[in-house]
Amino acid sequence: RVFDDGIAFRYRIPGKTAGQIIQISDELTSFKVAETGIAWSIPMSFDTNEKLHTKGPISNVQNANTPITFRLNGDLHMAIHEADLEDYAGFSLQRKGDTLKITLPPADKAKPSVKVIGKTPFETPWRVVLITDSAAGLIESTTILNLNDPCAICKAGTSWIKPRKYVGI
Repeated sequence: RVFDDGIAFRYRIPGKTAGQIIQISDELTSFKVAETGIAWSIPMSFDTNEKLHTKGPISNVQNANTPITFRLNGDLHMAIHEADLEDYAGFSLQRKGDTLKITLPPADKAKPSVKVIGKTPFETPWRVVLITDSAAGLIESTTILNLNDPCAICKAGTSWIKPRKYVGI
């Protein structure tokens, strides 16, 4: 799909029969990003996204969790992320030569070669590349929101939700 502020794509695996179990061992998606510019990223971790971000030249990014944000020459801003992540491994990016390749955590630590287990027909999450003229444009984008399914509880009504304050960790 093409949007005013980016692109998104996903893979569909139809299968020969519905309900056929599939195991995904790798995803070959990669992104080639200009080497000149600045990147903001969180170092890759399959255990947490609670790490401090780093800022530096794009060429220094060796691995990163998403979202990863770039400012390219000419003040063009770009971010790589995903949408509609359900029953699939969240991806990270790892440098392979001059590209950033998607890498997936194992579905089961006992079988590290299996990254995702699903049933056909099967769809991956959307792979999203946002491109805007400003950093604010990335925040203001509704592309990722529009790629996710509508809120299931909102269809039934939200009158039962009561605003509260929470203080704590």
